[in-house]
Amino acid sequence: MSLRTALTHPVTTIGTACLLSATLLIPSAIADHDGLASPCPSNLVLAFPGTGETNASANPNEQIGMLAGVTRPVTDARSSDQVQAYYVPYPAVAIDPESATTYAQSKEEGIRNGAAKMEQVAAECPTTTFSLTGYSQGADVAGDLGAQIDQGVGPVPPEKISSVALLSDPGRSATDNTVGTEAGVGHGFAGGRPPLTALSDKWLSICDTQDIYCNTPQDKPALALVGKLGSQLDMNDPVKSITSIVTAATNAGRPGGLAADDADQIAPGQGAVATAAAQPDAVPPAAAPYGSSAPGAAQSQHAPATGGNLLADMVSSIERAAHAGNPQAAQAALDDTTNRFHQMSSNVTDPAIIPQIQEILAALGEVGQTLLRGDLIGVVTQVAALVPRVLQVGTQLVTTISQIVAKLPVAEFTALAATTAAIVGFAQSGNFAAIPPLIGTWVGQLNNVAGKTAESGVLQMVPGLANTVLGQDPSSVVGQAVDFAEFLAGGSHTSYGTKAIADGRTGTQAASNFIAANLSGGAAQNGTEAS
Repeated sequence: MSLRTALTHPVTTIGTACLLSATLLIPSAIADHDGLASPCPSNLVLAFPGTGETNASANPNEQIGMLAGVTRPVTDARSSDQVQAYYVPYPAVAIDPESATTYAQSKEEGIRNGAAKMEQVAAECPTTTFSLTGYSQGADVAGDLGAQIDQGVGPVPPEKISSVALLSDPGRSATDNTVGTEAGVGHGFAGGRPPLTALSDKWLSICDTQDIYCNTPQDKPALALVGKLGSQLDMNDPVKSITSIVTAATNAGRPGGLAADDADQIAPGQGAVATAAAQPDAVPPAAAPYGSSAPGAAQSQHAPATGGNLLADMVSSIERAAHAGNPQAAQAALDDTTNRFHQMSSNVTDPAIIPQIQEILAALGEVGQTLLRGDLIGVVTQVAALVPRVLQVGTQLVTTISQIVAKLPVAEFTALAATTAAIVGFAQSGNFAAIPPLIGTWVGQLNNVAGKTAESGVLQMVPGLANTVLGQDPSSVVGQAVDFAEFLAGGSHTSYGTKAIADGRTGTQAASNFIAANLSGGAAQNGTEAS
């Protein structure tokens, strides 16, 4: 029986795709370890391995997994005073049944551990600069940590970063500097991050065109939800989990797809949308920065106060680029922000919000004209005036999304999450004999969720939900699930160390070269890099 024949079997197709995606998607996590060979190297490369390549108690001085091909050429050619590699220990799991650790928790621990190490080294070694690299889930971790730093809310200022080199980044944005696939097209499986400003020239994303994790096909919208059901749905907080899906479907969240933290950042406050969904009259609490709450985070001194609002942060990225005197980055940020609000205008039907979105689009058009004239000071002024209007739209979106979530079948979503977690758990423990009966249960529960979602009327309130497995024809969903399963069986995600991907170089060589080329001072002079 061929792979496609086996995968298209009516009982196994969707369950198999969900199982495989949830098993392989989760990024790694790190634990707090000391032990640098030299106390203050000129540059410290923080490496975040992929799912299953490390754990929370791993030795951070061992160069392991896919990233060994990135860091070893850099460190072998230089002394430990010049460059060292620190492999951040973290769970690096999709779902761990024993500890109940989820992908989102694993990723958060990775960000937290990496930020803590950077803070420690920066405090003890004021001249040390940092490079960030990651693979798969580890790229998601390193990318989100880098995005915090880019936005001025990370553990160190942007000038402390010499480079960011990511392999198969699930958070890749279409605006990221990319090799291996066409830049400006597509995004990662978890959805792209906001456009970069301070780190745009120090950032490289390496992505095989066939690797769905970093290059999700635009014409297969169901893939995102199929891949995220096992990691997004949290049985301990199903309302927040469902909110994250609805938020992404409105295109108000993380650009391009689903992200665990998006629901927290449409309006100000950690968990604001989830809180409002459960208590529509609740007032959102204090703000949290994008990605996670890194220690010592501080708002960029030039950016307008956004209260951690992701939509407002996107608008503010235009201002930050203009203030830095970078019209190209300002134009990229403007284009990305304008596209986001255009998407929202077609995916939100609330008559109280649509006119405001149109007004914001008109204002963004005026910003574009000012930018074309080369008036960067005028851009800064216009964006500062626009941010309060964007914040108001974000607040109203909280109410709209909470009304939508209140109509959705929470209990059915919770049951689906439990079965998904069980399938992934059995797969990770090697108990494959227990999986077939669960696949049939999972498919039935998915159909139940889809049917009740359709009955609730929310597909009319959020047309974007129709572009997921909750609104599509079952045969279309099956086809996309098969495509994803075939991708997993293909090897494009695991061949970055062997396959030529950029000018005859492998992905690991391209990342290693990029890190080496951006090292400062003597650290960049010694040694010959892989080519």
